[in-house]
Amino acid sequence: MFGHKKQLVALRARHFVVMCVFSLALCGCQPSEGPPPASSPAELQPADAETNREAKKQQQLAQTANLIRNGRLDDAEKILNPLQIQYPNDLSAGTLRVLLLCERNQVQEAVVALDELANSHPDNAVLLRVQAAELLFENGSDLAAIQRFDTLLQQHPDFVDARRRFAQQLNQRGFRSEANRQLRLLSNQAPLELAELRALCFPHRVGVDIAEKPDIHDAQQLGSLGVLNAARALRSQGDIRECLQLLDSRDELWQQHAAVETLYGWTLADSQQQDRLDRWLGGRSEQWESYSEYWLAAGHAAIRQSPDAAAACFATAIRLEPNSVEAHNAMVQSLQLAGDQEMAEAFRERVRMVQHVQQLIRRMINSKQIDPRDYSEMSAIMQAMGRPLESVLWQELMFTKLAPGSDQLRELAEYKPKLLAQRPDGLDMTRLLCGFAPVNPAVVETFLASLEQQTLTVPTTSMQRGLDNAIVKAKPVPPVFTNVASDVGLRFAYQNAAPPVARHFQIFQAYGSGVACLDFDADGLIDLYFGQAACNPPEDTSELPNGLFRNRGAKFENVISASAADDRHYTTGVTAGDWNQDGFPDLALANLGPNRLLVNQGDGTFRVQNVDPIWDEPEYTTSLAIADVTGDHLPDLVAVNYIDDSDIYRPIEYDATGKPIRLPGPLHFQPGLDRYFETAPAGSFNAKTFGNSASETASSGLGLLVSDIDGDGGIDVFVANDQRANQLWMHRETAATGESTATEQQQWSDVAVAKGVAYGQGGMPMACMGIAAADFDGNLLMDLHITNFENQWSNLLMQNASGVFSDLVVPYGLDALTRNMLGFGTQAIDYDNNSTWDLVTGNGHIEDFSERGIDFEMRSQLLVRSGSQFREATVDGDDDYWQTGHLSRGMARCDWNRDGRVDVVVTDLKKNVALLENRTDSTRHFLQLELVGSRSERDAIGANVTIRCNDQTWAATVQTGDGYLSRNENVLCFGLGDYQQVDAVEITWPSGESQTFEQLSVDSRFLIIEDEDSVWKRW
Repeated sequence: MFGHKKQLVALRARHFVVMCVFSLALCGCQPSEGPPPASSPAELQPADAETNREAKKQQQLAQTANLIRNGRLDDAEKILNPLQIQYPNDLSAGTLRVLLLCERNQVQEAVVALDELANSHPDNAVLLRVQAAELLFENGSDLAAIQRFDTLLQQHPDFVDARRRFAQQLNQRGFRSEANRQLRLLSNQAPLELAELRALCFPHRVGVDIAEKPDIHDAQQLGSLGVLNAARALRSQGDIRECLQLLDSRDELWQQHAAVETLYGWTLADSQQQDRLDRWLGGRSEQWESYSEYWLAAGHAAIRQSPDAAAACFATAIRLEPNSVEAHNAMVQSLQLAGDQEMAEAFRERVRMVQHVQQLIRRMINSKQIDPRDYSEMSAIMQAMGRPLESVLWQELMFTKLAPGSDQLRELAEYKPKLLAQRPDGLDMTRLLCGFAPVNPAVVETFLASLEQQTLTVPTTSMQRGLDNAIVKAKPVPPVFTNVASDVGLRFAYQNAAPPVARHFQIFQAYGSGVACLDFDADGLIDLYFGQAACNPPEDTSELPNGLFRNRGAKFENVISASAADDRHYTTGVTAGDWNQDGFPDLALANLGPNRLLVNQGDGTFRVQNVDPIWDEPEYTTSLAIADVTGDHLPDLVAVNYIDDSDIYRPIEYDATGKPIRLPGPLHFQPGLDRYFETAPAGSFNAKTFGNSASETASSGLGLLVSDIDGDGGIDVFVANDQRANQLWMHRETAATGESTATEQQQWSDVAVAKGVAYGQGGMPMACMGIAAADFDGNLLMDLHITNFENQWSNLLMQNASGVFSDLVVPYGLDALTRNMLGFGTQAIDYDNNSTWDLVTGNGHIEDFSERGIDFEMRSQLLVRSGSQFREATVDGDDDYWQTGHLSRGMARCDWNRDGRVDVVVTDLKKNVALLENRTDSTRHFLQLELVGSRSERDAIGANVTIRCNDQTWAATVQTGDGYLSRNENVLCFGLGDYQQVDAVEITWPSGESQTFEQLSVDSRFLIIEDEDSVWKRW
C-alpha cells in the first residue's frame, strides 16, 4: 500500500524512540519506571544531590517520551521546554525535541535541530546526520537527502550501517540504480541480506510493494511514495501515458536528476516514440552514462540503423545491471539484426538463466525455511554467469543464516578481498557477456552524435503518412451489436473438464476452445463449428460432443452427429479450408492429444483423414491453418504446439490452508515444436518443423496468422507466443543442386526480430494470444494487433515500406484501453463500413484473482478508430452482453445473415457461445469478395487485393489462422464509406498472376475465380 501521512509519522516515531533510548543509554541511565525513593534533605550529600537531579532528569525524559508516544504533544512540550533550558546540551532532550517536531510534521525544523545536535555532540555527529538524511527522505526531500548521504559516506566510507541505511532509503524512494550501486559497495565490506540480494536481481522493479495505481495529481501521495516509485509503478502497470506525464515535470521537481531522466528516456523507447526519444538523446548528459536505463534507451534508438552500436549499448547495460532481463533480451535482438546468430543464441540461453535466477529468488523469499540447495544453486549460477562476487555473497548469506560462526564463513571473508583485488567490480566480463567483444566505442558515439545533427526518419513519420492516406470521409456512428445466439438456436457451452473446473486451473483448463466459420454444405450460408473438451486428459475422452451448427437462414441446427464431424478428444483450436481442392471446406481440429483432419465428402458428412504419426502425438496443439505454405499450390497443414510436456497433467498442489502452492505457467513446461505437414499430390503428408533445430523453433505458441504478410508474393507464418519471443517464419531461397525440387530449395527463417514483431514493451517477450491483421494506418501494408496479458498493453505493430514493424500502440491510444485487460481473441472489423478498421476484442482472466482486486470475468471491447486514435465505444443493443464480464476465448468474424455488416462469434470458458449480430444503423457502403484459386490453391491464401474508389485506395490480403484457435469466414470485407461505385479491383494471386476488374457495384458480394474474366454476384 501507499505510505500515507499517518503511516509516515508512525515510521518517524519508531526511528526516534529508538534514538532517544540510545541517547539515554549514552548518559549511562535508563528511563525510570517511577519516582525515586524519598529522602530527607538532611540526608542528602552533594554527590547524592547530583544523583537525585540526574534521576529526576531521567524520569522527566522518560515521561516526555511516553507523552510523545501517546500523542500528548503539548503536555510533552511543557516538560521538555524547561528541561532543555536547564540542560541545553543534553543529547537525550535534544533528540526528544526532534521527535516532537516530527510528530508535528515540522520536518525542516527537526533537521535543523539534528544538525545543531551534531555540531554540539561530535562523538555522535555521524549517527545524528544519518537520522537527518533519513528524515529528509521520509519527508520527500530526496535530492537533499541523497546529497547528505553522499557527503557523509565520502567522509566515512567504512560506515557500513550508514551505507546500508542509504541503500534501503534509495530503494524505498525508487532510486534503484543508486541503491544497487550502494549495495555493491556494501558487499565489498559486509555480507548482504536476502532483500538486498533480491534488489540486485530485480534492477528495474519498484522498490516497495504498491497495491494501488498511483494518482499523479495527489501531491501528498507522491511525496510519501516517491515520484520515481510512482513512475516505476505506472510503467510496470502499463500506464505509459501517466508515467511520462509525471516524468515530464522532472525539470521543475528534480532539476533533471539522472535517475529520472534515464527512466524517462527508457520509457520513451518502450513506447516507440522515436522522435521524442531522439530529441532526448540529443540532449544527453555524461551523468546518464552510469545508468543501465540510459543504455537501454540508447540501444533501442540505434537498433534499426546500427545493430552493432545497439549491441554495444546493451552490453554496457548488462555490465551495469547484470540481472537485467530487458538488457539481455535486447541484446538477443540486436545480435540477430547484426547477423551474429551464434552469439544471439548464447544470450538467449543467458536470458533463461537470468529468468531462472529471478524465479529461484522468489521461491527463497516465499519459503518459510532455508533450503541450502537453493543458495548453493544460486551461487553456482552466479559463477557460471560471470558474477563471482555475487556467487560469494550467496554463500555468505547461507552460512550467516545456517552457521554464523563457521570456518566457511571466515574463509569467505578472507577470500573476498583477494577476489576484489583481482576483479574490482566483482565481474568476469568475458563470461558476463558470453564472450561478446563490444565494437569500438566510436561507433556508438558516432550514432549518438548524429542525433544532435539531424532529424531521423522515425516510425511516427511513417504513421503520419499512413494517417494522411487514410482519409475518413464519414465519422463513426454509434455501434449496435446484439447477442442473438439463443434466439437463432446457437446453444453450445464449452466445458474445460468433467466436471468443469471453476478456478485453480491446470494450464490447459484455462484457455478454452475456438470456432470455425465455414459453408460446409455449399448453400451460400455460413455454418459454425465449435470445439469441446469435457474430459480429463490424457486418458479420458469427452462426455460431450463438439458442435457443427448448420445455418438454415433464420436459425441454426446442430448436425454434429448426422455429419460425422464429431471428435471426443480435448479440443482446443479449430480451422477450416479446402484441403483436397474439391470445392467443399474441410475441418482440422487441434487437440490435447491426437489431432484430426476431417475431410468434407460433399454429401453433408465428413471422414477422418490419416495425416502422419507426428500429427497424432500427444502434444498440446493450439491454433491450426490449412494453406499452401510450400508454394506448390497444394494446401498443407500448419500446427502450433503450445506445450510438449506430460507434467501439465499433474494436479494442482495445495498447502495446509487450501491455497495453491503454485499455479502453472508456460515457462514451467517444455515448449512444443511448431510444424507444417506438407501435402503430396497423392494425398500423403510429410511432417516438417520450421527452422533447422528444436532449439530454434520450440516455443509456447497460441495465436497463428498465415498470409503474405510483407506483400512479396510468398506465404509467411506468424506465431504469437506466450512469454517467449514471437516468431515470423519466411522462406529463404537456397541454391538448387542436383535433382532438388523447388520445395526442397526453400528453407524457413525466423525473421521476427529483424522485422520488429518478436518482442513487446521494453524488448521483452509478452504473453501474446490473439492476432488481428489489417491495414490500420492506410499505407496499403498489413499491420498486426496482438492481445496480451493483464497489465501488458496490446501491441499495434505497424508495417512501413521497408517491411519493418513498429509498435505504435501508444500513439494510437491503445495502451490505456488495453492494459487492464487480459485479451484473447481479437479481430479487425469495419463495423460501420466507414472505410477504417476497428478492433473487437474478447477478454477474461486465466485465473480467479478477484481477492486481489483483479477482475476474473472481463468486458468485451469494441475499439473504434476515430481520427488518429482508437477509443472504446459504448455499444448499444445488448447491455447484458456488453456491460457484463465474460471469460472470452476464441473469436471469429463473419456475415452470418448476409446484410453487409460484419458479425462476430465468441466462445467462452464457461458461458454459452455468443453470436454478436451487427445491427449498426449505417448508410455507408461495402464490398465483399470471395476469391477462388485455380492455378493457386482454391482458398487463395496470400492473394493481395487492392480496390480503388475515385481518389481512395484500400488493400487487403487473404489470410487464415486468424488469430486465436479460430477461423474467420473466408471473405474480404471492405467498408467504402460514402463511395457509391468501385472503380477497380486489382488482384495478385499466389501463383503470381494478376487480374483487374472494373466498375463493380457497391453493397454486394462477388465471387471471383482466378483466370476467369467475369465476376459472379453472390448477393
